[in-house]
Amino acid sequence: MSKFRLAILIALMLTTSVFIVNLITMRADIAATEEQIADINRQIIEQKLRNEEYEDILADANTDDFYRDVAESELGYASRDEKIYIDISGH
Repeated sequence: MSKFRLAILIALMLTTSVFIVNLITMRADIAATEEQIADINRQIIEQKLRNEEYEDILADANTDDFYRDVAESELGYASRDEKIYIDISGH
């Protein structure tokens, strides 16, 4: 076998090796990207469920209850005829 043919054979083997390594790397990148996409899709589904819950809470029929709960629990308000007893003993 001549030196020229040997050089061509070595060049082809190196090119094939580089191609195979690049192919394996690309497949790994594709798998990682698909995993990220699946994770994002799960997050989208979870957010849609939360949005549906919020829509139910803020529906016209529940609006008064929602605002009353917020006023009582977060702002400390009470209704007009409600009596509030405060423990001043410090316990």
